[in-house]
Amino acid sequence: MTRSLDDVALFRALPQVGRQVPWVRLGAWPTPVARLDLDGDVWCKREDLTSPVYGGNKVRTLEAMFGRARAAGATRMWATGAYGSNHV
Repeated sequence: MTRSLDDVALFRALPQVGRQVPWVRLGAWPTPVARLDLDGDVWCKREDLTSPVYGGNKVRTLEAMFGRARAAGATRMWATGAYGSNHV
């Protein structure tokens, strides 16, 4: 995965963080925001579109976790979620 910070809002706003935080790009960013067909002005951030393989906000967490693991020289990683989670 390439380390492109151009479309990561946090790293655009705080470039010094992007230089210090190990990070592995996994998601397709930015994800869209969609207006819902409900009464009122309701919008939804489409985190289900973070990856064509695996969607959801866990992809954001894994980008940081994989970055730290890679920076530490790890070649394998094991991550699990709580009971009932789809995090594997």
